[in-house]
Amino acid sequence: MSKPLIKACFVLPGPAESRSGNNDGLQSSHAPVDIGLADAAITELRRSSSRSVLYEQLWFRSGAATALDWVLSRNVATEGAAHPAVKDLVRSLLEDTTVRLEKVEASRHRAHVSMSVSNERRQDLQRSLASWAERAHTELRMRLDLAFESERWRRISWWKLPFRVDDVEMIASGVLERYWLNEAEKEIIWMVGRMEEAGFFMDPDPKFPSTSDTGRSSFDALIASRRLGSAPPAPRMIDVAPERRESTTRFDRSEAGSWPFRILAVRMALRDGTVPNLQALAQSLLLQSLSSAAATTAFTALIYISYSGTTLYEAGAVAALGLSWTLRHLQKKWEAARSSWASEVQEVARKALKDTEDGLAGTLAKEGQVRESAEEHEQRFRAKVLLARASQELNNLS
Repeated sequence: MSKPLIKACFVLPGPAESRSGNNDGLQSSHAPVDIGLADAAITELRRSSSRSVLYEQLWFRSGAATALDWVLSRNVATEGAAHPAVKDLVRSLLEDTTVRLEKVEASRHRAHVSMSVSNERRQDLQRSLASWAERAHTELRMRLDLAFESERWRRISWWKLPFRVDDVEMIASGVLERYWLNEAEKEIIWMVGRMEEAGFFMDPDPKFPSTSDTGRSSFDALIASRRLGSAPPAPRMIDVAPERRESTTRFDRSEAGSWPFRILAVRMALRDGTVPNLQALAQSLLLQSLSSAAATTAFTALIYISYSGTTLYEAGAVAALGLSWTLRHLQKKWEAARSSWASEVQEVARKALKDTEDGLAGTLAKEGQVRESAEEHEQRFRAKVLLARASQELNNLS
């Protein structure tokens, strides 16, 4: 193995006799170079071309010209080939750059792993989700069965409808508020809180609007506008309540239709959409029944008055027939409406649970992993390609 051309390099001012500007350094075993003096020479030349004389003096005094002549000397490097010292320097730079790039990759990988949700935590949350889904479906079946068999629900049976028609909306809303997935809603809020704590919804780089400069400038403007004896400014909402900051989570908390709030959104939709329709149907059926009963009674009275041979018993039989038909119609329509509403409530509840479970399961499976951006990956890939090309070109030099 050949002896290295450069053993050490020190940034030290050389002796005065070595700064004479001759090329004797090429024949000696060492060549002192004053880097600071060479840098000052280049600075003087950059300031103005009229300082070229001073540049030349400083350049030769620094010994940089001797080092440059040594690098370009043909006594060391043959014509058409790179200087061994230059090749060693370039190779050292390439190796150092490769090591630095590997360190950056390792550091970024460790940062991504530390910011991502661990597999143990993810599996624990998945088991909790499965347990929640089982409890929620059990609650749905048991609580709604209890609600539709309760005394309050029986208060709006068909034969009590003439006396409870105004309570239909209140009782139906009470069923939704008291029996419709209350515990499941509370548990899913706790579940989402656990997921957010684990790092599923947090923005990896949250950016809050900085209000310090704005607040300071507005405060200075307010002080400058005040004068001794002037009236105090009118109160503002920002002086009473703090300014609302943007959420760092990626799902919008104000959007009740998103899956963390699916149960609440569906309950509100049922209460605002189906309950008023049920109330209106009850009033409509009662009005139809009363109208039919009144028409039957009038028809019976007309028969009794018009035909002298009609007995009271016969007229009463006609009235009873009409009243029986009216009550049967009311019973059939209203009980069918109640059963249909109960079935719709149960089916919508099952869909809400399914949507919530699927949304949470998808988030647990896909989110919570901090990945490298495409731009960073492309930059490092290009750097590796350039390093490989440079190493190949260096090896091709003779």
